[in-house]
Amino acid sequence: IWKLIKLGTTVILTLGLIFSPWMQSQEEILQVVHRIFPVFRGLYQDKVANVWCAVNVAIKLREMFTIQELVRF
Repeated sequence: IWKLIKLGTTVILTLGLIFSPWMQSQEEILQVVHRIFPVFRGLYQDKVANVWCAVNVAIKLREMFTIQELVRF
């Protein structure tokens, strides 16, 4: 149990040190959380990006269409 407590303390202190610049106010902390977990803006944009990456391997859409045409899709 001592190793678990030591590991947990190390992780918490490291995260605290890394995120300390953004821990000045509650608003800044919430902004970091919103950036890491983009649930509030909707996950649709993430799915579109994933589909683009998957399709682009086999079908080179940028060679078939102009940028303006791709934006309309």
